[in-house]
Amino acid sequence: MGKASAPQAHLPSNTVSQVGVSAIFPLDFKGRMSTTIKGLRSRLTMPWPWERARERRLNGMSGLREALVPAHGARRASHRRSALAAKPDRDTGLDASDDKSAATRVASDHQPPPPAGPPRKSRRAWAPAVLAGAIVLGLWGPNLVRPPPPAWTTYVSLKGQTRRIKLGDQSLLRMNGATSIKVVFEDRLRRAVFEGGEAEFVVAANGRPFQMSVGDRDLRTRYADFNLRRYGQVGAVKATLTVRRGQVDVGDLRGKDNPRILSPGDQMTWIEGQAASATNNIDPNLAFDWENHRLVYDHAPLSDVVIDLNRYVDRPISISPTALGTLPFTGVLTLDSEDRMLDRLREALPVQAQTLRAAIVLKPRPDPRRARIDPRIGRKPSAAVRGQ
Repeated sequence: MGKASAPQAHLPSNTVSQVGVSAIFPLDFKGRMSTTIKGLRSRLTMPWPWERARERRLNGMSGLREALVPAHGARRASHRRSALAAKPDRDTGLDASDDKSAATRVASDHQPPPPAGPPRKSRRAWAPAVLAGAIVLGLWGPNLVRPPPPAWTTYVSLKGQTRRIKLGDQSLLRMNGATSIKVVFEDRLRRAVFEGGEAEFVVAANGRPFQMSVGDRDLRTRYADFNLRRYGQVGAVKATLTVRRGQVDVGDLRGKDNPRILSPGDQMTWIEGQAASATNNIDPNLAFDWENHRLVYDHAPLSDVVIDLNRYVDRPISISPTALGTLPFTGVLTLDSEDRMLDRLREALPVQAQTLRAAIVLKPRPDPRRARIDPRIGRKPSAAVRGQ
């Protein structure tokens, strides 16, 4: 029969004792195996990688960092084991201090993790706000960079005043008394609004069209020299356009009148609100004589003459009765004193001027050739009565 085998010692799975080491290894190997035993003990007491990963997740680490933490923890434990192995022992045996220090390391490794801070907001929660901001910036961004639109410039002349203005596009504007005009120059268009009065426009050619609004009519040109008058009251506003150079396109904003193209010598007259318009061929210089302080008329109604005179006189002139305004006037009025202009009207027409404190009224002048009738007897007075 063979020899009976020596009984073997059974070691716990989590620790190695002094007795177990003596039973497994001979005593002469104890000094050489001390370092090996310490490394084995460190491996048995080291926390597993998933335990360290669980601690990191409890502290609120991100996914990428959570995946890298176990390996980083393993490297730190390896460095710590190397440092313990390189430290010389005071004796060749494992004393109680080594067991105490190992127990302290095990307890420190298994301490509960510190309380987690407030949960971080997910970056996905910001995505709708970022998307909305990008949409708003895309829609309104060009408006923030784009310069503001140009502002309108208003030119006004007082009663009896004439002005000569050179515009920013090198065009020339001559304004008669009591005139108001608004002008703006855009990138692709030159625009103007004629509010009332009389003015001459010498439009310079610079590649951009010139567009003017006159009541319900629209004027367009690229280069022209024309005179424009707009006068009257609301509901009976009358306008006259005379072209001296270039071409002017006239269109009805309401679409009731056919578009017209006026050439040098053409004069167009219309009443706002009505589709009908009249076009004549005249000497265009007659419409520009107001710049020489003269008003030239050829069978013009007296009402139009009075409107022109009201731009120069201090007291407004009116007609009574209104039917007197249809009298035709042909002649030249020099713009000088108020009395001299009224004298020329009395010489050419059967009218008389009644001068009041705040106004002047034109009335029919009595005909001296018409026989007077005595209202008391209802017949012509006798020669003796007339002699009295």
